Amino acid sequence: SPTLKNPEFNELKYVGISVSETDIRVPFIGVHGSYEVLNGSRQYKDWCKKANFLGIDKLGILEKNTLAGTMKFQQECISNNITPILGATYTILREKEDLKYDIKLIVRNKTGWENILKINKEVNIVNKGYILENKLLSLLSGILPILDPKSLQYDSIFPIDLSKEMYYQLDTVKYENNERDKDYLINLQKYYQSDLKPIFITDAYYLDKEDAIAKDILNEVSGVREPESHNQYFKDTDDYFMELSEIFEGEESLISTFEVAISNLLEVTQSCNFLIEKGKKHLPKY
Repeated sequence: SPTLKNPEFNELKYVGISVSETDIRVPFIGVHGSYEVLNGSRQYKDWCKKANFLGIDKLGILEKNTLAGTMKFQQECISNNITPILGATYTILREKEDLKYDIKLIVRNKTGWENILKINKEVNIVNKGYILENKLLSLLSGILPILDPKSLQYDSIFPIDLSKEMYYQLDTVKYENNERDKDYLINLQKYYQSDLKPIFITDAYYLDKEDAIAKDILNEVSGVREPESHNQYFKDTDDYFMELSEIFEGEESLISTFEVAISNLLEVTQSCNFLIEKGKKHLPKY
């Protein structure tokens, strides 16, 4: 029969629904798929398959300096009954200090989508890899910015306006280089002790912890190596709580911080639900 002549092999993975110790199923923000060339990995259908396995119904994309995958990501999520959260990570340049850092931007609404398209143009056409900080700050209407302690030193936050709604990424990343890891944790502590709000967002470049070598190989090919880490994978709340417990000493502070970070994620994903419009042709006016 044709089916025997052309068999399809499916990996026996992500079948059914996973059992969670905490029984907390929350959105996951931080997908870096293969459209983040030579850094992220896997097709979006694979990310959606694991999301369904984990019982996650909202999935967010934050690929660096590109929007190339957003439409494909949105379509794949919708076809898998998952609500897509659209966003990206962009490199910022503060000229006066010759300081570069990354920031996460999540689209709230249509205005935000139009602005992130302008930001994307600045990064990929005007400046070739970054946007000037003053320009970025003028284009944040309709966008929720998330500060990343992995990239931006707390002491260098100014002149970002912290009077506006502002979150920082409470990431449980662990770096292979001890000095890099120590610097990150010291900086993270400063964010934690500030008035900024923590949010559960972890950057994931591969699906499972054992796939970490994929990012190493991709970075080797690109010639641009990011700080090496072997735990930047698609985490559920059990994984997140376990890794967070390695950072916090007291159980009370651990649980309260975990709950706040999760609560802030739920709040953000509730309000940031923009979808790219499909089915209409947009021709220029002459």
